[in-house]
Amino acid sequence: MKNMNRRYAIRARCLDCSGFSKKEVRECPIVDCSLFPFRMGTGKQDPEARDRALRSYCLECMNDQPVEVSLCPSGDCPLYSFRQTRSARSQKCRIPSTTAANNVAEGVR
Repeated sequence: MKNMNRRYAIRARCLDCSGFSKKEVRECPIVDCSLFPFRMGTGKQDPEARDRALRSYCLECMNDQPVEVSLCPSGDCPLYSFRQTRSARSQKCRIPSTTAANNVAEGVR
């Protein structure tokens, strides 16, 4: 599971939820599940929406307790490594440049 990307992790979680039946995933009746739009693992997907869905699913799984999400003991869950991360696309805007980061660390403005 270490080399699994978000798209396949969601697909694997949905397969696990449906008893590993591809037909059950395809015909899933749980439309209010945050992973529902991404369950098939195909087609164009918005990375930010997919990340929000992952975090929402994990939060719901942990009874809406954010601290419990970070302490999640389910290392065998396909979503485990993505429970608190953002996609590279959404992180691109948030990563400071090295010069700016060094200046902040050194107290230079």
